[in-house]
Amino acid sequence: AAIGIEVPNKEAGSVSLRELIETDAFKNNTSPIAFAAGKDIAGKPIIADIAKMPHLLIAGATNSGKSSCLNSLLIGFLFKSSPADLRLILIDPKRVEFTAYNGLPHMYIPNAITDVAEAINAFKWAHAEMDRRFIELQKSQVRNIQEYNDMPEVKSGKIEKMCYIVIIVDELANLMISSKENQKTLEELIMDIAAKARAA
Repeated sequence: AAIGIEVPNKEAGSVSLRELIETDAFKNNTSPIAFAAGKDIAGKPIIADIAKMPHLLIAGATNSGKSSCLNSLLIGFLFKSSPADLRLILIDPKRVEFTAYNGLPHMYIPNAITDVAEAINAFKWAHAEMDRRFIELQKSQVRNIQEYNDMPEVKSGKIEKMCYIVIIVDELANLMISSKENQKTLEELIMDIAAKARAA
């Protein structure tokens, strides 16, 4: 029997990443691929989980903060997970956005990929790794990474843990344009990974 009207503040407040990372909501989240997304209108932290939304597209106008958003997402991952839980593949056609992460133990490939041919090879590898993991999951009679890692053989160290792999592409449109001759291959690889890779 009531109507709520939201009125924006006259001045926008800043939300710092540190403030979100230090909250109990972030610390107590058990997912190794959770990240701090911001605050809701009541000021409560919003902690998102890539496992629950495995395909994420960040879009916006130039200078609207897309790359800053990607960096805060990456920093959240690094605070949350060890290299045993999470490995990153970063693709950066601009060559300047992900240089700070070069050499980190979380990186599958030591440096961010800047070359189109290398990016295609990375997607081909990820596709093959997805297929390999599905065979492992089938053999172990489990449905996803979480169930696999909860097996007694994995917990005792007899079998190696299956880490999450997150692929982040800065300027996807730019990557597509610069790989015109291989655009179809790249598109098909991304589509297939996006369609099937969630469990693996």
